[in-house]
Order: sequence, then structure tokens, then C-alpha cells
Amino acid sequence: MKLIITMLILWSSLAIAETKTGVIFLRTETEEQIEPQIREIMVLVKKGRYRGPGFSCSGRARVYGVELGGLKFRTDRDGNIEPYYLTYIKYRCQE
Repeated sequence: MKLIITMLILWSSLAIAETKTGVIFLRTETEEQIEPQIREIMVLVKKGRYRGPGFSCSGRARVYGVELGGLKFRTDRDGNIEPYYLTYIKYRCQE
């Protein structure tokens, strides 16, 4: 009987601890800005202090992947072409 109660308590605590995953989008103007900004964001995410757009974790998270989208172009409202670099930082959060 104690074993069954212990298993139910453990099972209920596992159901509460949900793992969330998410992506932070980082847009930079030059290629040289990518690595320092990625490292800065990774440190803040690990410490639980990053509060940027697209981040939905109430505690500490773990970065498990960084993907470089490369050089992209977009036009402003006057029709001028602006280059930018897009990076995806993937994180996992235990809540």
C-alpha cells in the first residue's frame, strides 16, 4: 500500500513539472555582432534573468541549440533594401 501511495505522489509531481520549449529570435545588422550577442543572451537565460521578447519561462532555462539563418534582406517603407542576419536561440524550461 505504501508503494502505491509513493508512486501516486511521484506521478502527480511529474505531471506538474512540465517542460516548455521556445525560440528567441535575434536580428543583428552585421555578422560580427552575432557571436557576442548570442553569448550574452545564453548567460542571461541560464541565470534566469533574460526577459526579452519571445521568452516565456518563469525560472532558469537551458539553451540547447543555436541556428544561424544567415544573411536576409527586407525592404523599408520607402522601398530601400536593408540587409540583416537572423539567428534562432532554442531553449528548454522546466516549470
